[in-house]
Amino acid sequence: GRSLMSCLVHQHAKLRIAGLRAMTAVLLTGQWKHSHEVVQHMVAWQDPNSVPIKAFYETVTRVNYFSSLDFDRHPAVRRFWYETLVHWLIALPDKVDHEPHIFPHLLTGLADENDEISLELFWLIEKLGENYELDPEHEKEIRDQKQYGWDQGWTYSGRAHIPFPLGGVWNGCGSSVRRLGRAGPDFVGQLSDASMYQAGDDIEGELGDDAPTVPSRDYEWPELVGLKIPRVVPRPRLGARCWVGTHVRRYILALFNDVVDFRDCTALNAGKLLAISLAYHEERGTEWVQQITSCLVKFYAGRARASGNRDVFEVFDSVGQLCGAFMDPASCWQQTQPAFDPSSPLQYDQRIALLRVLALNIQGSIEALGSAMA
Repeated sequence: GRSLMSCLVHQHAKLRIAGLRAMTAVLLTGQWKHSHEVVQHMVAWQDPNSVPIKAFYETVTRVNYFSSLDFDRHPAVRRFWYETLVHWLIALPDKVDHEPHIFPHLLTGLADENDEISLELFWLIEKLGENYELDPEHEKEIRDQKQYGWDQGWTYSGRAHIPFPLGGVWNGCGSSVRRLGRAGPDFVGQLSDASMYQAGDDIEGELGDDAPTVPSRDYEWPELVGLKIPRVVPRPRLGARCWVGTHVRRYILALFNDVVDFRDCTALNAGKLLAISLAYHEERGTEWVQQITSCLVKFYAGRARASGNRDVFEVFDSVGQLCGAFMDPASCWQQTQPAFDPSSPLQYDQRIALLRVLALNIQGSIEALGSAMA
């Protein structure tokens, strides 16, 4: 085990890739009901009720190999690492046991510094979302939404389309593509107009037959051979949104603590993960609108003035705009209304921060409404 783990942090990229293939073989050939222990070891998870005796007498260091591979210095290793995670979620018999540990790292890859890797990972998650739709356990959930043609309120009956914040940054509705689908009957049984696009998985227009595919390598996984990676990123498919929604609640509350961290690197990565999570969770993120607004106020009223990192500002502005685009304006107004109340105990800098959050919410709402009217 130690020899195999040491390959994952070796200085040579080829050995790290070979270590990932060897680890996959171990997970597939061992007693699969116990393979979750290997994954827990790789994420440095420690059962609080099972502490080794050695820890009482000396320092015990655990390495999070997942995080090390997320930020590997070689792009080829990072690309293959994310492909390996997708391969595990497709091929392993006990993939459901591993999803809570693997899922946050897949979303982290959507904010990779290499645009090619983040773009490929988006379409890999789309493939996982397609498998989610075909799973018999989720058949009823998916079927009801497709047959009844139900979509979230921010889409204005499916007409609005918000581009995905690839890289954790949202650039408004300058270039995006709308997903189409068969519109089911409304609540009185009447079929809606064909132009009222509902929750579907077809894409308006062609993404291009000349779209690039996953790079061909001698160590690639067979499930991903020939997978197309179009340059245009649409709204995530229904299965991907539902799959991501089942896991967001596992880490979202802990993520709010890192968002306001005093270190720019931690706040930047946490902000990107929050923006991407909102893009998948969409209107259902209203349940955390109070916590999100509180984090944005702490950022703009406190550490933002002392930070000169422009990337951090750009990511948190995107979070505020996405909240306005996806959530009910009344909910956002309720959180920012104390800025106009003279009896509110808020400090002057907190009021200014709330006004900035409100401006970002309005900007996101206008973008969504504008795309629906286009």
